[in-house]
Amino acid sequence: GYKLCKKINKSLKTRVDAIQLALKCYNKAAAQLNPPRSPLTWESVVNAVNVANFNLLCDTQQDIQLLDWAQVANCEGMVLYFGIKRTKEEICPLNVEIRRLLTFLHDNYIDHYQAVGRHMITNPPLAHEISARWLYQQQLHEVIVKRLIQTSELPGFSGNL
Repeated sequence: GYKLCKKINKSLKTRVDAIQLALKCYNKAAAQLNPPRSPLTWESVVNAVNVANFNLLCDTQQDIQLLDWAQVANCEGMVLYFGIKRTKEEICPLNVEIRRLLTFLHDNYIDHYQAVGRHMITNPPLAHEISARWLYQQQLHEVIVKRLIQTSELPGFSGNL
């Protein structure tokens, strides 16, 4: 599902030149058919990251472009449906990542606190530098925690902080 979609997207990005050349060749050949087929645009190819977007069978013996599932609006509806389905698949991994992020932030706080305490007497300039850097980092962490709290208050949130 989602991982395959990301892999296809990455492949598209690494093969842009070859895809654009193939697109030109296709459009040239499609224009010479009787009846001519509609040309593809770069945007339609990029938007077709999901294989379901391609009308793979549109040039068969039977003109299936007229069938319901081949209509643009229906294809877009399928893409939306499967996008929502993939999004739902990501909820569990994201709940785990939220917990990992909070654990990291907490551990980072403890590590900085202990580092400042360790060097307070033996190396005050180092303790001051660690403390100064921690103040900046703490401001960033506070923003992250506020966003995570806002996320936890969204309807349908199934994780725990």
